[in-house]
Amino acid sequence: TTTTNICEPTTTASITNNSYTIELEENENNQMVCTKLNGTSKVICSNGLEIKQFLKDAILAQEGGREAIEAKGEPNFETTTTDKGLYADEDNDGATYYYRGAVTDNWVQFGGFYWRIVRINGNGSIRLIYSGDEESGPVTVGEDTQIGTSKFNDTDNLTDIANPITYSNALLGYMYGSYNATTYEETHANINDSTIKQFLDSWYSTNLLDKEEYLDGSAGFCGDRSLNSGNGISNGDNGITYYGIYGSEEINPPTFKCINDNDLYTTKQSSNGNKALTYPIGLINSSEAIFARTSGTNYYLYNEETFWTMTPVVAPTQYFTNYRVGQVGLVCSDGYTGNWGRCSSFNLATWGLIDNLFGIRPVINLQADIEVTGTGSQDNPFKVVGAN
Repeated sequence: TTTTNICEPTTTASITNNSYTIELEENENNQMVCTKLNGTSKVICSNGLEIKQFLKDAILAQEGGREAIEAKGEPNFETTTTDKGLYADEDNDGATYYYRGAVTDNWVQFGGFYWRIVRINGNGSIRLIYSGDEESGPVTVGEDTQIGTSKFNDTDNLTDIANPITYSNALLGYMYGSYNATTYEETHANINDSTIKQFLDSWYSTNLLDKEEYLDGSAGFCGDRSLNSGNGISNGDNGITYYGIYGSEEINPPTFKCINDNDLYTTKQSSNGNKALTYPIGLINSSEAIFARTSGTNYYLYNEETFWTMTPVVAPTQYFTNYRVGQVGLVCSDGYTGNWGRCSSFNLATWGLIDNLFGIRPVINLQADIEVTGTGSQDNPFKVVGAN
């Protein structure tokens, strides 16, 4: 670069989250800025605008890299107001690094919306959950953290308590098979779209379809329908079917691994999962919510609202009218993660019955090689280069 294209910074470098910010004198040229940091001989150069970095690298650098994060071990799921930050675990594709607790540096601006980073997936893609639009700005609580409310599945035509269709396990799936099937496979086939999937697909086609080049369809979204007990077909005289997440965290600890390929919702371009999705969008699952939660309301997913996960919990039964249409896991307005279908208040209105209205927070996966600017704070979120 020529000497006419070099300018002097007007401030010293301010270093935050592995990136630095300086102010420059005004100049129409594409200035090059070289700064010696901490008195060392290392010189960092940028174009004098905003520093680009891979989002995955920026996330890992927040706590010193992979080795430092992995050395922390598992968090304490019993206490935990202090166990916040990045932790490591495993999903189907390898090491995953997830945010936990009341973190404040996991904000992303993408596609005209604001998101919180949930984790780096095992394939290197970045999982995000919705948290505001251009009008609301990046918000942490309230209805603006959601794109609306919906039933998980509509049962308006299945209200007859004597109708066996009412008790079908099928409707607990993000996608589902036959109402009156006689096998587990037919019941849980990915043929029909749930009400909530239709809502998300419609929102995606309006708002993010032109940003699809930035999104990953292989990491997928796990709606675990593995069996805890019961036959998974129908109930009534056959007893209740409980799905894998049902029970306490000690009995059924959360996991990032999806047990059945049939329950890992991916697009047709993927080499794994069920390849059943039209668009690469879904919901958070109960395990991810449990990993994120510390104590009470002290975690970044808490938004003072109750919103859906995509994890089936308990199928319906004719013995208890309240279970007539089954339950799906929730993240609750009182901070509870509702992994067995209801919130800690035990209020029937918050039991996660699939025909109740609760909030929707879309989840997407950014590709592994996404470049960003910014620091990840609420005031200066990571901004996906070229996508806003």
